[in-house]
Amino acid sequence: MSVKTIDDLPWALVQVLTHWKNLDAQVAPGEITLSGNYGRTEMLRDLEALNGLSDEILARVNEHKAMAGGLIAHRTELKEFLRSFVFSVRGLLMDSTFIEQLPRLPDLHAHQGPFMHPMESALQVWRKINTNPPQGFAAPLVLASGLTLAKFEAKVQEGKSVFDRRARLITEEREIRRRRERLAAQLRNRAIQYHHIVSGSFPAGSEEVRTLPRLWPPTVRKKKAAVANSSGV
Repeated sequence: MSVKTIDDLPWALVQVLTHWKNLDAQVAPGEITLSGNYGRTEMLRDLEALNGLSDEILARVNEHKAMAGGLIAHRTELKEFLRSFVFSVRGLLMDSTFIEQLPRLPDLHAHQGPFMHPMESALQVWRKINTNPPQGFAAPLVLASGLTLAKFEAKVQEGKSVFDRRARLITEEREIRRRRERLAAQLRNRAIQYHHIVSGSFPAGSEEVRTLPRLWPPTVRKKKAAVANSSGV
């Protein structure tokens, strides 16, 4: 099996380690050791670390996917609360200066900043209405649904927490992927180095060289198309 992606690498390394184990048994009490005193034990350790990083990535991907439905529910609820607030203010306080301060409704699938900013703006307007209501209006403002400023604040904070958790998961996943890529590159180089060491230590065509696991796809040489000369021959 040749290595094309990081997902292919663990399986290929197991083949290298099996070959290495058999070769170490053959040359015992000695062993095949690469530069930096890197032996089969060290490759096993690094392979376990690589698999551990893959598991961490998968855990974050699964959690991220599991959060998707809940996040849409939070977005939908917050947007409906905002819509109800905006139209309530327009209806109850239509002659006040608060009308021009009302935010626009965000796109349901907007990024965190563009989505949450109108919510924060609405909270500011609602606080102003409650603390400095227009003449003739009995504060605090409570919507027909029973939604209060305190309840809206709690929902906004809850939504921010979900957004923040999602952002942390994405950041963590990207960092773990970078760590995995670095470790995978090191392991590829070690596997290649093992090939070179074995190929240089045993005769060409020997069992030791012939059974080395393939690490890269076989080269396919394309035949050049024949080009007719000016005479047509």
